[in-house]
Amino acid sequence: MENETIIPVAVLAGGADHGNGNYFKGLPPVATGPTVLAVDDDPVLVEAMYAVLSAAGCNVLTSTRGTKGVELLQHMRAVVDVVVLDYQMPVTNGAQLLPSMRRLAPTAKVLGISATDPDDLLPEFRDGVDKLLRKPFTRTDLISAVAALLPAAMRGIDQPLEIGVTRGNQTL
Repeated sequence: MENETIIPVAVLAGGADHGNGNYFKGLPPVATGPTVLAVDDDPVLVEAMYAVLSAAGCNVLTSTRGTKGVELLQHMRAVVDVVVLDYQMPVTNGAQLLPSMRRLAPTAKVLGISATDPDDLLPEFRDGVDKLLRKPFTRTDLISAVAALLPAAMRGIDQPLEIGVTRGNQTL
């Protein structure tokens, strides 16, 4: 991986991947802000989203496996305000997971993320999410997209400190 610099984000609050695709960090949620469930098969991106959104004042639940993300939502649906859902994942993609997530948490907003051109996404994903964010994105893009999906009373999330992951020229 020449020309690729990865600066790992510190595992916060003792969080760790327990081999099942879920990262547990301080459950139940402890911040007073909105609760976000981030589901993406890239563990580095998941850690970066956790760090950025936590620093912005969100409670963050994460999963690196789509089906585990659905299970986590099933248990935490009463508190999840926004789901950040990747489109392209192995085994079960975001378009396949979206209907289950909508049934489990019909009031939660869904932010779809993908490196795929929006015109090339399956219509059920592109049209089924509340907002799309194209990868690569910055921490400001992520926070702004999440904030835009929240009710006005919950939009008080802040820009985080300088926490992130760098890959070549890309920083989250």
